[in-house]
Amino acid sequence: MILGHALILDLIHQNTNWRCVNIYAPVLCAARKQFWSDIHKWILPNESIVLGNFNSVTSPVDHIPGKLDAMSVQLAAYLEMWNIFELSGSHTYTYQHLSVKDRKSQIDRIYVPNDLCQQTYVFSQWNSLSNHMVVIMAPNKKDFGPSQWRMPDDVIKLPKTEAMIQDLTNRLSTADFSPEIKWEICKQEIRSWCQQFTKFR
Repeated sequence: MILGHALILDLIHQNTNWRCVNIYAPVLCAARKQFWSDIHKWILPNESIVLGNFNSVTSPVDHIPGKLDAMSVQLAAYLEMWNIFELSGSHTYTYQHLSVKDRKSQIDRIYVPNDLCQQTYVFSQWNSLSNHMVVIMAPNKKDFGPSQWRMPDDVIKLPKTEAMIQDLTNRLSTADFSPEIKWEICKQEIRSWCQQFTKFR
């Protein structure tokens, strides 16, 4: 649609139509102003997921040193027209300037309709191929609790379970992941470990 700067994917999930718009907004303000104008016709209000590198912030707290650029107000106005909202998660600066260590910003974001805000969350992690973080959208998951399977307290108290958790803690403490990812890994590994002792009970 916009060569090198946007990609659209129309899909159906659970009988609902969604349009995913993956963007890489231009760096220069004049080009970015034209970009938002051009892309506006492709975004369906209440049905679009818009994600990627916006090269803009909508709040001074999203940039160090704190500032707004010339396109911040324009972007905020378009987001309101599209009726989409930033997916919540822990505040993270997703871009680190290569030559200025104290300069960073949150320019990689995901915006979704309000219904999806209640069903999903976002987390980020650094990767070795870029000075941008990977921003990931995931479905909300319930923590351990009453369900088809419940983790028995006696399994958690087993010495071998405590040893496994200690080993997991040591591995995650040195892993280069965000706290959200570490928490998901922790839950999944502990759950899988305990299920091997309880699945036939």
